[in-house]
Amino acid sequence: MRHYACGSIYIEMKQSFSHTKLALFLKKRTKYIALPVMALIAISVIVLAIVAIMVMPLVKDPNRGIGADGFHAGIEKGADLGVGNIVTKQDVIDILGEKAKSVESADVSKVFNLNGIQGQTLTYDFERSDGVKNSLYIDKKKFDSTSTLKSANILANTTSAGKVGEFKAYFMHAVTFGSDREYYLLVTKDLEAYLFALVQPSRRITISEVSAVAVLKQLALKAEL
Repeated sequence: MRHYACGSIYIEMKQSFSHTKLALFLKKRTKYIALPVMALIAISVIVLAIVAIMVMPLVKDPNRGIGADGFHAGIEKGADLGVGNIVTKQDVIDILGEKAKSVESADVSKVFNLNGIQGQTLTYDFERSDGVKNSLYIDKKKFDSTSTLKSANILANTTSAGKVGEFKAYFMHAVTFGSDREYYLLVTKDLEAYLFALVQPSRRITISEVSAVAVLKQLALKAEL
């Protein structure tokens, strides 16, 4: 199962929920049910926004686009951020262990530049022990300045996961994209960020979130960042 990122070139996700207005239309009894649900939706939206920044779209048009305001996005021909050397197929086989029946060869995307943020993704599709297709991917982002990194706000709604070697790591909420459930671990290094992810069908989950995150942390420890 190959991971395909969000379909638009640029996604700006701003969601605002007004509990006060909502309360005017809800009965007192239902309000206490609705508010926690709205809070969960808000958290999911924030995580989706972070992932939208971290996982850049793979578009078919190789040409760059530059807007009137200077905004630019496009595939950088000949560029390489070196994600293909971060972890090997054997590393993935060793870390997944009995969770995987087989692991396919690496798939490395082209470098995509989104207004000063370069991104490239390494994907390993694998077949679970029960025959279901899953995948692991590592998405690398390289920011052109500290201000660009800060404005991306990639650490919003994350929780510290300590360190991976000498670099800081962060847990993120799992998110459902269509029919897939994705689990994440974010690692930062200066002006670079690495999103480690495990993907499996949301209706055929056999690898728990705890196990998925444990796999991602082992992968991050093995990675050449």
